Amino acid sequence: MKYIFFTFLTGLSFVCCIGQQKRDECWLQLNNPLAYDRPDALIEFSVGQIVSLLRPVPGEWGVYDEKNLLLPGQLLRDDKGAPQTLLFQLSLKANETKRVCIKKETRLFIPPKVYGRYVPERLGDFAWENNRIAFRVYGEECEISCPLRTCGFDVWAKRTEDLVINKWYAYGNDGSGSENKKSYHIDYGEGCDYYDVGNTLGAGGIAPFFRDSVFQPHNYKNYRILESGPLRFVFELFYEPWEVPGGRVEERMRITLDANSQFNKVEAYYQTEVHPFSAAIGLAKRADPGIYYADTAKGIMTYWEPDNKLNGRMGVGVFVPKHKVDQLKEEKNQYLMILPLSRVQSVVYYAGAGWSKGGRFADQSGWVKYVERFAEMAMHPVTVSIIR
Repeated sequence: MKYIFFTFLTGLSFVCCIGQQKRDECWLQLNNPLAYDRPDALIEFSVGQIVSLLRPVPGEWGVYDEKNLLLPGQLLRDDKGAPQTLLFQLSLKANETKRVCIKKETRLFIPPKVYGRYVPERLGDFAWENNRIAFRVYGEECEISCPLRTCGFDVWAKRTEDLVINKWYAYGNDGSGSENKKSYHIDYGEGCDYYDVGNTLGAGGIAPFFRDSVFQPHNYKNYRILESGPLRFVFELFYEPWEVPGGRVEERMRITLDANSQFNKVEAYYQTEVHPFSAAIGLAKRADPGIYYADTAKGIMTYWEPDNKLNGRMGVGVFVPKHKVDQLKEEKNQYLMILPLSRVQSVVYYAGAGWSKGGRFADQSGWVKYVERFAEMAMHPVTVSIIR
C-alpha cells in the first residue's frame, strides 16, 4: 500500500493511504512524541481529507474514542465560511498512542469553554476568555475618555472554570453596574481584573520598534469574530494607519485562544513601505522587584510579577517559535523582545498569563516550566496517521 505524508500549517502531520474506496468511517492513530502528558490536547484534521476518504452523510462528522464515546469537537471554517478543519479534544499521556474514529456524529451538546465579544457598555473593549483566563484590549472610546492609548493585552485573573466576562462586566468597572454594585476589580472568589496595562504592551502586545522606541497604534478600530467555540475562539482586530519614523503603518491582528490554554496565538500583519522594519513584543514591568527570565535561543521571555499582597502574583510570558530575536530590552515600565521583520512584515507568536491564586502556578519556577513545555508542545505537535 502506498503512503503519502502531509503537513498542515498548524504543524500537524499525518499519513494518508492512497487507492482506497470511500467508506463510512475512518480510524486515526494519534501519537504524543513528547515525554510528558498532554491533558485535553486539541488536535486538528483536514475536512478535505474527510471528504476524500468517507462517503457523504446527512448531518456532520464526529470523532469517537476507542470506547465509542463522542469527543468534544468543533468545525473550523476558512475566511469565506467554508469548512476547513475538524478540531477535537483528547488527552494523551507521555509518548502515548491512541486511536480515534471519524464517522457520522450523534449530536451532543458541548458546553463552551471559550467566549468573547465586543463590549460597547465599557468604552468599546474587546474581551475574550477560556476556562482558565481572560483578556481584553481597549477600544477607541477608551482612548478618548480615559484617555488611554495602548494596544497592550489586559489580563483578567480567574480561579474558576466558568466563563465570567458577561458576569463581571455587569458588575461595572467601579461598582456602578447593575449586579449588586460590585466591581470586577475586586475578587469575590472567582478572580478579578487587577492587572495594570497602562501605556505599556501589557501581557504580550506588539508594536513597531524604531530608533530605540516603541510606536504604538491608536486603540483598535474594528473587529471581526471568525470562530466562537466551543473549543476555539478566533477574532481579528484592525488598527487605523499611524505614523512612525519614515512613513505610515497599518496593522491587522488575528488572535486565537483555545480551551485549557494559558496562551493566545497572535498573528500580526503589517503594511508599510518603511524598511528596515522591526517589532517589539512587550511585558509590563512593575516598580517593585519581580523575576524576569528570557531565553533567546528558545524564543521565550517571561516575567513573574511582585506580590500584589491582596491578589497574589501574575506570571506573563511570550514565545516566538520561528523568528529571530534581535535583542532583549528593559525599559522603565516594560520588558521588550525585538524582532526584525522582512518584507513579509508579519509575525506569529504566543502570549499569555497565569495567576498564583488560580491553582496551577505557585511560583516563578512553575510558571517558567509551563511556558517551556507549552513551547515544546507547539514545536512538536501530536502526530496523526490514517489507518484501516
